[in-house]
Amino acid sequence: MKRTCGGIFPFDCRPLIFDAPFGDRDGWHVHVRAASAIVPFAGGFLVAQDDSNFAAHLVGMSVKPVRLFVRDGADVFSESAGTKARKPDLECGAVMTIDGAPCAVFFGSGSTPARMRAAIVTEGHAGPILVRGADVTSLYVAAREALDISEDALNLEAACVVGSVVRFFQRGNAGASADCVNASFDVDAMELARTLLGVESVMANRIANVRRYTLGELGGAPLGFSAAAALDDGRVVFAASAEASPNTYDDGQCAGSVLGLIGANQEIDAMWSVDAAGDPKIEGVAIESIDADVATVCAVTDPDDPSLSADLLRFRLIL
Repeated sequence: MKRTCGGIFPFDCRPLIFDAPFGDRDGWHVHVRAASAIVPFAGGFLVAQDDSNFAAHLVGMSVKPVRLFVRDGADVFSESAGTKARKPDLECGAVMTIDGAPCAVFFGSGSTPARMRAAIVTEGHAGPILVRGADVTSLYVAAREALDISEDALNLEAACVVGSVVRFFQRGNAGASADCVNASFDVDAMELARTLLGVESVMANRIANVRRYTLGELGGAPLGFSAAAALDDGRVVFAASAEASPNTYDDGQCAGSVLGLIGANQEIDAMWSVDAAGDPKIEGVAIESIDADVATVCAVTDPDDPSLSADLLRFRLIL
């Protein structure tokens, strides 16, 4: 593994503030609270929040809400309100073709039963965004079996489409059980689309290409996968954050993040420490554009504090 301090060049950072506040007393949104995934969508990007029923649609400087799940007693979730166990924890995002249409799909982390669902977002014919939910419990059961890890170790934190498969990334948490590792695995994209439609289940023998990774540490905390975006040539840009999490359920102190590049051979080619104020926890990455051997990468952060706004960071990445 090659780790360098060069190769990425930050050039933009802005807080993600909604165009207009919305919600009620128990679900008031002024800004994106805990950005957890970002995918290209409808002329911009769609950003998930791991503690809210709403995503954010970014087009230029505009940030508009998109409801992903119906209100179930609350629209935002927290430990202090006693609702954290019900949060969707959408951590993985990918653009998939479902029923012949391109869709933004956000998957839960799988760390609790409430986090074993997905939100599927498409554009309507007249422009409005259409959303439907899906129970994908079979994906998480199959992943646990294929990865050979315990129930309390599962924590899917990233996904991207690589060719004909959706590649998921499992995050290893410092304080979780000993079998909690950083890993990736593939699911056939067409089969997963049928699972999202409720037509079939994901079986463990359909989980393919399991790879395990050693990412090292940053600032004394172990690095774990937190985001991924695929390039057209099969390489994957990823983020990993150094968070001293005691388990897959609770947050921990973050010592910062790295961006990295996994080659088409699925070996880590490079990792670069992100030099930004506040040691940001990067939870989502997306490719904005590629010009020759330079990619413009968008990243979103989770400040782990609902009173603070998530940030949109932009980098130039030398490939």
